[in-house]
Amino acid sequence: MRYFIYCFTAIFVLTFQSAFVIEESAHNPLIIADSSGNKVLLWSAVDNETQNNVIQVVTYVASTNRWDPPITISDKGQNAYSPKLAIDNSGNVVAAWMQNDSIGGNVGIYIASISKVVKSSWGTWILPVLVSSSYENVIPNFQLSFDNSSGFFLTWGAYCNGMSCSCLRIASADSYESAWSKPITLSAD
Repeated sequence: MRYFIYCFTAIFVLTFQSAFVIEESAHNPLIIADSSGNKVLLWSAVDNETQNNVIQVVTYVASTNRWDPPITISDKGQNAYSPKLAIDNSGNVVAAWMQNDSIGGNVGIYIASISKVVKSSWGTWILPVLVSSSYENVIPNFQLSFDNSSGFFLTWGAYCNGMSCSCLRIASADSYESAWSKPITLSAD
C-alpha cells in the first residue's frame, strides 16, 4: 500500500482503497513511519475555537489498517507552528514545534512524544514541555533529529536575554521519554 499527501487548502490521505480529508485548514504536513509501516502524520492548523494555530496529529497502525482520530498536541491558547518529527530505531516518535511562550512572552520550542506501536496500538502522547529557555526568542528553522548512539537532538538559533545578539543552541534527550537536557550555547554573536 502506498500513501500520498497533497496539501492545497486541506490535507488528504490517499490509499489505493480510499481517500479522506484530515483537516481543511491544515498546512506544513509531515509524515514519519517505522519499519512496520506504522505512521504519524503531523501538521499545523487553525483551531476553530481560539483561532490560534495549533499542532495536530493522527496516528496509523499498519496491522489494523486504521487511522486514529486527529488530536491537538499543542496548547490551544498559544500560537504554534513549524512542526518537526523524528523517530528512533524502535519506532518511538518525538514531535517539536515553535510556540508563543505564555511565561516569558517569547517564542520557544516545545516537544511531545509517543511510544511505539505495541499490540496494534500507539502509546499515549506525553504532554508538551518547553525545551528552549523562557528568556530566549527562537529563530525559525530549528532542527530535530535522532542519532543511534546519543538519542534525540534539537538545534536552534535564538535571540537571548532580550538583546540583539543571536546564539546557536542545542538540547538532547537519551530517549523519547527522557527529560531534555538544559540548552547549551554553541556559539554567540
